[in-house]
Amino acid sequence: MYNAIEFVLKEVPGKVILTGVDIPGLDFQIITEAFERLSQNDIVIGPANDGGYYLIGMKTPVKFLFENMQWSNENVLKNTIDRLKKEKMSFYLLEKLCDIDNADDLKNLKHEL
Repeated sequence: MYNAIEFVLKEVPGKVILTGVDIPGLDFQIITEAFERLSQNDIVIGPANDGGYYLIGMKTPVKFLFENMQWSNENVLKNTIDRLKKEKMSFYLLEKLCDIDNADDLKNLKHEL
């Protein structure tokens, strides 16, 4: 994720948003809000129901958010926020959405619809 963010910001300085492809509730309005919130914050995060996140946005590459992170567990968002607070970086949390990581997530989504 960091490499993708760094590459894009080197090619086109400004703001970058990275999202998952397994977020059925992600829409144009949320992406627009993410870009708007980056004007006042260092980082924008879209929390996922499973404790991770479905979107992260930034204006400059922030490598420490990705280094030595234990991925695919319910503490990813919490650990990310803890790291941001420790470095005194501003952040904004978007609407919480579900992502589809496995068959149970898909079944739960069907019940929500």
